[in-house]
Amino acid sequence: MQPLVSIITPTYNHEDVLGECIRSVLAQTYDTWEMLIVDDGSTDKTHDVVAGFSDHRIRYLRQENKGVHRLGETYNSALSVANGEIIAILEGDDYWPADRLAVQVHDFEDDSVVLSSGFTSIVQDGKEVGVTPVSAPSAEFANNRPVGRAALWMMHPDNLTFTFPVSTMVRAETLRAIGGFQQPPYLPLVDFPTFLRLSIEGEFRFHERVLGYWRRHSSSVTQGNLSLILENAYRYAFEFLRAHRDRLPATDAELDALEAEWDERAFMRCILRGRLLARSGKRDLAAKAFKEALAFRHSPRSGAIARLAAALAGAGLHVEPIYKATGRVDLDEAITLNTGDRIVSEDDMKRERVVGRWRP
Repeated sequence: MQPLVSIITPTYNHEDVLGECIRSVLAQTYDTWEMLIVDDGSTDKTHDVVAGFSDHRIRYLRQENKGVHRLGETYNSALSVANGEIIAILEGDDYWPADRLAVQVHDFEDDSVVLSSGFTSIVQDGKEVGVTPVSAPSAEFANNRPVGRAALWMMHPDNLTFTFPVSTMVRAETLRAIGGFQQPPYLPLVDFPTFLRLSIEGEFRFHERVLGYWRRHSSSVTQGNLSLILENAYRYAFEFLRAHRDRLPATDAELDALEAEWDERAFMRCILRGRLLARSGKRDLAAKAFKEALAFRHSPRSGAIARLAAALAGAGLHVEPIYKATGRVDLDEAITLNTGDRIVSEDDMKRERVVGRWRP
């Protein structure tokens, strides 16, 4: 008997693209599924779009708007009524290739497997602009063998998980055993903390092919929130390390190296923030950002430049000449990814910097 897959589809004001999302499910070559569409208080014609499909496997659940900072509640409300042995995630603005479920469902025939994933294609303005991750993780990380090993990959600042919800399926029993989807109050997402937590519960499988299409647009959770996500993913990674060190098959040297990587990135982001603020004429805040950078690990040369930049900004002088003179990357190029997201913003100054340390 084929296992039932419960597809969780949170959606908010996706009337223009939700139809494509649903049609991609109806087109699946694997047909033992139910689709739980959780409407987070949409103000558009989301209900009408769903009502246009008569398939009995589609269930529509409407709730008052909770937003991204309570996204875990939305996911877990669907999980509480899901009947499937396997949970698949398909947000209302994303879609799948037709054989997605058929490819992954067999992974769960192995009782040791708790999560299956693969490559995700990024779609922006109707065009595929890239695939993530850029390359497949090595076998030990892709299979999470020994159990817990994938956590090192997912906590690395270049990775922050190795998959996206649209390309991921998880074992329902295991997900419920850890308390459902995870979301700390300071992170506007559930995938990173949930997948990280699952990494210490069982093995993974990774398919080296595109299993989902992730649509980027102005209302995407990560669009405009990347800086906040990076800041608080750093915090969560070290909270996770301190809580679960005894379950991670990693040496102290590996974790020390991971800490150093995060420190270096935190230093770099503080410097970029200072440069951005200085260019905007907010010299006092810029000086503060340069000084905050010094709390993180850095080279003597980088520290000396940061102290000079803080002094110049504090005196109301320009700082970009010293960064250009020392061969640093152009500011706009340094802070902007190819997706258009900025890794720092001026609003970051409203938050206290977090210095992560995994050792007690």
